[in-house]
Parts: sequence; structure tokens; C-alpha cells
Amino acid sequence: MKSKYNEFQRNGKAFVRAVNRIVSSGEQENLYQLNETLNCFHLKKGFKFLLRIANHFGMGDESSFYTYNGKEDLIRILNKRPFINRHDVLEEFEDIEIEPTAMGAWQALMYHLSPTILPTFWHGGYIRRTWIFSDVELRRINPQYTPLPIEIGTNPFEGIDILPFAEIKDNRATVNFYSWSDWGGLFRETSEITFKDNKVISIECIEDECLYEYDCGVCF
Repeated sequence: MKSKYNEFQRNGKAFVRAVNRIVSSGEQENLYQLNETLNCFHLKKGFKFLLRIANHFGMGDESSFYTYNGKEDLIRILNKRPFINRHDVLEEFEDIEIEPTAMGAWQALMYHLSPTILPTFWHGGYIRRTWIFSDVELRRINPQYTPLPIEIGTNPFEGIDILPFAEIKDNRATVNFYSWSDWGGLFRETSEITFKDNKVISIECIEDECLYEYDCGVCF
């Protein structure tokens, strides 16, 4: 039987599983699990993946993946102040070469958006999203705070097709990515990823279309 998932959906689900395993294990250094799912990534010699977990103090914080080489790098990153952990794209991919393919672009976008599925603290929680790779996952949406305003037995997402996809022409890729936010609803984000010499030099969201509006009404 042929799988109903395309290669981007399968890779996306594998990446989310790897992230969940990392978070559950409490590991922060030498995250080999990312190497297995981000197989279009090639780190500079000696560099490894690191997870900085959101700090539980102040007004809030977000988590983020980094690359590091040695103890000095490790300490510098883990000691970053709350909400200062975001970095621009050139810094984010400084130590990573990525195959300039459709799959490479897809994986670059997932890595770039990964703070939205990583642990957050207090006000940092507004960025949280559930990544959606199929119609099945869409039907399983269960908002944390306020139920969807629907009648029993009806499908609020009727007519919405979920098809994550990436394509590339020359050095520029276009990626469609779907996610759910309790502070906004269902979104289809179209991003443009630009490569130069096996490096990602820009990621730009060119459209963030809301397919289903929803707001849980909760304020932190």
C-alpha cells in the first residue's frame, strides 16, 4: 500500500519525534538525534548541536537550538539572557552547510521554526505552535485552554487540504508549512529560502495565510 505522506511530511514528523525525545531526555549537548533527521545538514568539523532551554525567571523565555564548538561556546550560549536567544539567519546557519535542494530548504525552515515546538516559559508561550503535516493531525487539534466552537459531529476544517511542500529553482526555494496556534488558529506559511554556496543566507516569510481563525482568549 502506497503511503499517503510525501517525503516532506515524513521528514517533518520524524523531526518532531526527535525534538520530543530530546526534550523528554533532558539532554542539551551533542544532540545526535538532529543529525539523523536533518540529513541535508553538514556541520563544520568539531561542531555539534546544542539546546538552550527556556529559563524560568523574569517575564518569560523561549528555547532554541544552536551549534557550538567547545566548552567556551557552550557556557556562552547557555548563559544567554531571556528573549535574547534569537539570532539572525546568517548567525543561525553560520556553522552549517546545507544541501541546496528542496529537502534541504524544508529542513532549514524546520530548524529555523523549531523554537515554536520547544519548551517556553510564561510570555514566551505565545510563540507555541503545533505543526500540522496531514489532515489526520488537523482533525486531532485540541486547544489547551478553550474548546473549538463547533457542533458535535461536525468538522470545522472541512475543505481545508494539508499538503506541506517544497520546491527549488536555481538558488531559491519555496516552502509551504502548516501550523496551529491557540492565539490565531490554523496557518499556511509560505517561505522563501535563498542559498549561496551551500549556505542558507535568508529565510523570508512571504505569506502567512490564516485558514481557520481561533483565539483561546488567554493572556499571560
